[in-house]
Amino acid sequence: RGLGDVYKRQGQARVAFKHPLLAEAERLYPIEQGHAFLVAGVQGAYLVEPGQGRVTDLFADHVLTTGLGKLKRIFELDDGVLLAIATYGTFRSEDAGRSWQPVDSEWTVLDAEHLVRSGDGRWWLGCQRALFVSADNGRRWRHVKLKLKELPHYAELRGGLAIVGERLFIGSKTGLLVCRLEDPECVSRVAAFGVQAIEALFTDRRGKHLIVGTHAAGHDRLWHYRPNKQKLRALTAPGQVPVFESELGGSLH
Repeated sequence: RGLGDVYKRQGQARVAFKHPLLAEAERLYPIEQGHAFLVAGVQGAYLVEPGQGRVTDLFADHVLTTGLGKLKRIFELDDGVLLAIATYGTFRSEDAGRSWQPVDSEWTVLDAEHLVRSGDGRWWLGCQRALFVSADNGRRWRHVKLKLKELPHYAELRGGLAIVGERLFIGSKTGLLVCRLEDPECVSRVAAFGVQAIEALFTDRRGKHLIVGTHAAGHDRLWHYRPNKQKLRALTAPGQVPVFESELGGSLH
């Protein structure tokens, strides 16, 4: 138990190893001696030993040269508070960016793509591979563990966030997801979109309907969706208008 889960079937065993520091890993190199792996990505380089349930930060005792990191996103929260997303961490500023403090989060690097605020004052942060929520204006971010059996590990939550009533809609690489704000862990797919890749997601001026951009090779398309009546209407013909990744999400006027 713990970081590793073992699955046994027909005399064979498969180990699934999970750790927040490996969420944005881009390189995997097996090390024959010791049954370990070298894993590297935007969060650093790590020695992973599944049998021991151990992850070692290979750069923990080193100071990296200034300029190696990359600032990826800056969001504005309530009261002028700024939230900066970088490859080396996530930071918060209360003085217009003159000073920054690391946020309290279960993941070191959030790699956020979208941010939206619900009426109760909570902020929802859509990252490539996870959803986070903050109830204290960005001081602490809690990982929302989405419960959906059919959600594969590669289902990036990159298509945007939108709130209609008491429901949060999440654009993913494998469909449009929806959950209630009071119980965000329990998500389901919006049947009208199946497992299409969602690349853009907005609410209309009244905040009651959704404008959704779906992606498929040569068949990008915009849709108008009415959640309360579950009615879907095409706004463009397949491939008529290319749908680009939504940068901000939110409302479309």
